[in-house]
Amino acid sequence: MCINAMDAEPPVASFVKSMLVGGAPVNAAVRQKKDSATMRKRIVIAISAFVVVALAFGAGLLVQRQYQVATIRVAEEFGRNLAGLNDPVSPAPHWESWRYPSAESKGSIQGSSVRVNTKLVRPAGSYAVFVTTDPFEDVARFYAEKACFEQPDNVAKSQSAASSHGTIQGESNHLLDDFHDAADPEKLRPVRVKCLIRRSPSYDLTVIITRANDEKHTHIALFYDPHTESEDATR
Repeated sequence: MCINAMDAEPPVASFVKSMLVGGAPVNAAVRQKKDSATMRKRIVIAISAFVVVALAFGAGLLVQRQYQVATIRVAEEFGRNLAGLNDPVSPAPHWESWRYPSAESKGSIQGSSVRVNTKLVRPAGSYAVFVTTDPFEDVARFYAEKACFEQPDNVAKSQSAASSHGTIQGESNHLLDDFHDAADPEKLRPVRVKCLIRRSPSYDLTVIITRANDEKHTHIALFYDPHTESEDATR
């Protein structure tokens, strides 16, 4: 059977028809849009998952850091309690209590106090020089007793250095003597020097005692730095 040319569909009409009723070009564009949307969703999901993981990791590090800091603070507090650093500090002795009985003052000065927001943090130190006619050993014994040295008599007669530490954290006593000639250790110097050092939580004390041969006076250089107010000031 022969097909008449008038019955055949023109090419242009066929192309337009395919575009309108869902031909290949239209389907390709639709698929491309769907694929792009799907890809965007996947990217958004991937980024969201990464952010969630990053936040979870950061939160874990923060919690771990806080735990470490808390552990360190607990350990420090335990160590301070064990060492007695958190124990109450007793008031410092009054300055006049360190003056040797009946000693004559040769001069004194006062240091500076430390205040924070008008609150006294550290009282002013006091420094003075005294003289007395009492023997060198008597003066040394007096300050050894006042500064809580063990065996004050031995401290007064000692001619060598020594140190001791108390049971309270930050408490210690130190003794320094200078009696012998550097050129001839068997020979005594014409002047005797004894230094008593006391370190404690409530005060620091240094006493330097000197007396030369044939001298009528014993000299006392006193350096006193209280860390807390004296008992009289706290009443």
